[in-house]
Amino acid sequence: MIPPNARIPDTPNDNKIDELPVGVETSVYWTVNADDLNMFINLSGDKNPLHIDEQYAVQNGFESTVVHGFLICAKISGLIGMLLPGQRCLLVSEELEFPNPLYVKDHVEICARIKERHYDLKLVKLKILVKKGSITVARGNIICKILF
Repeated sequence: MIPPNARIPDTPNDNKIDELPVGVETSVYWTVNADDLNMFINLSGDKNPLHIDEQYAVQNGFESTVVHGFLICAKISGLIGMLLPGQRCLLVSEELEFPNPLYVKDHVEICARIKERHYDLKLVKLKILVKKGSITVARGNIICKILF
């Protein structure tokens, strides 16, 4: 197990395919803040009222404005590009579900675990799980090619 980090580090891990056996996992922790959400809104241009209008979100059954699923994906990208697998990772495919909403000020654990390794193809399949306490906010699989 690669030890969990409070945040995504500035220097990437340099894991080769033979250093990535099935079962290796790591986690990072993230507390969503309004700046994260606002920067993502400005970058993506996604101003759907579910993400920016609290009254609209509440009227539609949510506690507050909902964090974009792709903002969660951006944090997952940081984990896979910097920690597991690290700098040799080239994202090949991503399949994620968002069964429960995430809100500003929520604290989550983002976990990645190597589920499969195909040494001959230099591919790893990661199981991704994002949880706030016992509630799953994102889950799925990511396939990465491990370069040179």
